[in-house]
Amino acid sequence: MALQSLQPKFTLMRIPDVRCQVSGAGCQGLVIGWQNLIIGVLFEIIIGSCKTLPPEMKAPMSVRSFRDLVVWQKLMDLVVESYKLTQLLPRREMYGLTCQIQRSAVSVPANIAEGHGREHLGDYLHHLSVANGSLMELETHLVLASRLSYVPMNSVEPLLNLTAEVGRMLAGLFRSLRKAKT
Repeated sequence: MALQSLQPKFTLMRIPDVRCQVSGAGCQGLVIGWQNLIIGVLFEIIIGSCKTLPPEMKAPMSVRSFRDLVVWQKLMDLVVESYKLTQLLPRREMYGLTCQIQRSAVSVPANIAEGHGREHLGDYLHHLSVANGSLMELETHLVLASRLSYVPMNSVEPLLNLTAEVGRMLAGLFRSLRKAKT
């Protein structure tokens, strides 16, 4: 059986006007199935900002993979930066805080990927919730590393800013998908 024949079939529908919940900017888009709902409903997450889109970006787009999601891409950057930060931790924390930071960092994009690959929207929402919990766990470990004076706060701040940004993106994605489910 060819791989293409296993691809789900979706119907195309137009979303007339979508407003960013942060800036109020509006845009139009097309949606193809629930996995691609993100395109029409959350341009600010896909594009990475909530500014009004230029005309060339209003053409129909598709999310063929979780790797197309800007939130996932930013989280992968966060994983890399988290691993770099753990190199600054004392060796005695190798099996403690170092491991916890690395595991929680990896868990966030991994749960988005797993949820995106699931058959049902409810499963996707569940994995987004787990990803958000892991993101909060990572943030806690980063603050703890600074409070224990293992790393200076100025090394941790860029990571905390990124956790806040992707946290907002995850929350917006979750809200929009939950709304589409009802």
